[in-house]
Amino acid sequence: MESYLFNRIIAVPSQPPRSLTATAVSSAIINVRWQLPPADSRRGIITGFKLFYKEKGSTDSQTVETINSVGILASNVTALKKYTEYEFQVLAFTAAGDGPKSSVETERTKEDGKGRKSIDNEIFVTLHRTNIEEYILTPV
Repeated sequence: MESYLFNRIIAVPSQPPRSLTATAVSSAIINVRWQLPPADSRRGIITGFKLFYKEKGSTDSQTVETINSVGILASNVTALKKYTEYEFQVLAFTAAGDGPKSSVETERTKEDGKGRKSIDNEIFVTLHRTNIEEYILTPV
């Protein structure tokens, strides 16, 4: 019986996550969603994502939220300024490091009193500066 030794080379993803979208939920929350990078570009097991955002036109550095789960493909970014445009990017990472960032997606928060009244049984992740909270919203 012959035996073979396979060495899997783990590298950083060669492409960013796909289908990045940002949707204003309220005057202080924007929901951001994405899909995994194409399978042939993952170059290892995706272990998480980094979500980057900042106020459009700002010279400040981007805020970075690390999501250490491949199963989380959406997040609510909170504590934003009302009726303000934000720029979002996301990247996937493996044990070898970070892949490339996605293209920029821009969205403006709503004016006060313009939030969505119901969201049908969707799982969201609320990102706060240092922690992640996962919860299910049900229709009212």
